[in-house]
Amino acid sequence: IMIVNDTRKSYLLILDGPKDEKLFAAVAQAARPYLAGREQKMDLNITTSVSPLGQQGMRGSEPFYRKGIGRVIEDDDE
Repeated sequence: IMIVNDTRKSYLLILDGPKDEKLFAAVAQAARPYLAGREQKMDLNITTSVSPLGQQGMRGSEPFYRKGIGRVIEDDDE
């Protein structure tokens, strides 16, 4: 979750790859049903890992999905 000015919240999705508007649109479309069903609707911001926002957002984080592997399962997910 990204918080701007201590008030505005949105999801931040960082993709590790080149900027691809078609991919961004497809991801946003796939996420739409999950964003709309929440009590408090939050926006989704998508960026790449090479952008300044992407670099800052990845700091101290681990990916939840890896290409070729799928969802990365943590030990405490059970």
